[in-house]
Amino acid sequence: MPFIKKEDLSSLYKEIDDNLEKVRICQKQYQLLKSKENASLKRNNSQTMTVLFWIVLTVFLSYGLMVHYKPQWVGVPPKSVSPGMVLVSQDSLSSLQLALNKAPQETEVEDFELDDVPVYAVQIGAFKKKDLSLFSEGFVNFRLFKNRPYNTYSLGNFSTHEEAKAFQRELIILGFKDPVVALFENGKRILINPND
Repeated sequence: MPFIKKEDLSSLYKEIDDNLEKVRICQKQYQLLKSKENASLKRNNSQTMTVLFWIVLTVFLSYGLMVHYKPQWVGVPPKSVSPGMVLVSQDSLSSLQLALNKAPQETEVEDFELDDVPVYAVQIGAFKKKDLSLFSEGFVNFRLFKNRPYNTYSLGNFSTHEEAKAFQRELIILGFKDPVVALFENGKRILINPND
């Protein structure tokens, strides 16, 4: 069996103690670095959350301002509706557009007759070779006016030009191309200035 001297043993203990002290110092430095890293991550997360909060708040406020000042940009109908104006849902207008695009039926529709009161309407189409008689005659807000060689189709019954213009703007927002305000009196279409 080998023999170890007391001095050698004490130097070995001293070396072990020194190495243990170095390990403790390394562990403390590691813990310090780890805590700094965690603090940095928390700081970065809070900064990211703050930036995201401000971005979401800005987008929300911008949308709110657009709805308030320019509702047609975001597809919201304006809040102001003229008295006597009838709001028409987009679904019913879409189905009307589909009906206008279908092939004409073989039924004959007579020209409509108006009373002596002038009525404004918004013309949504004029077709030379199509007679789209796809509505009942009792449907007074949709009219067919046969003006040779055109068949014109109009929506609405308005007593003032301003109401008809407001409805025309709504139809443009909904996707109708070039609707025109028309005046009907005694069963005849009266020409009005298109720039009004």
